[in-house]
Amino acid sequence: NKMIYSKFPNSLEQIILAPEKAQAQSLVKPEWSKFAKCSQVLIEAASYLAKNIVPTVYDLNKCTGYVVASPANSAKRTLFWYAKVTFEFLRKVVLDQPKCLLPLLDKVTVAVKPYVDQIATIGCLDEDDFFY
Repeated sequence: NKMIYSKFPNSLEQIILAPEKAQAQSLVKPEWSKFAKCSQVLIEAASYLAKNIVPTVYDLNKCTGYVVASPANSAKRTLFWYAKVTFEFLRKVVLDQPKCLLPLLDKVTVAVKPYVDQIATIGCLDEDDFFY
């Protein structure tokens, strides 16, 4: 158990702090099965998006000027409080400051396009293929 707990933060650190690739495409080996290739592309795309979620939320927050209100009466921060803050933030972004979403959509499009192209090239979503 101690090994798992010590490896997980290290692995997480490697994902977050790993240097960015010059080209945002997954490394897939020709001898891999189609399922393995598709899984690799999806994992790398998800990792890329996860790695960039914090700076993205920070930029959205800066653009909207949203300020988080502390819980009433110095109460403890509960799951409900986090859900409420998240809802209020998303409502402000979408309804009050939609202009803040345009740069985000541009960034996501540029970041995800190479992975989408690779998924199409491999044929991950072909209707005649079933992985199960």
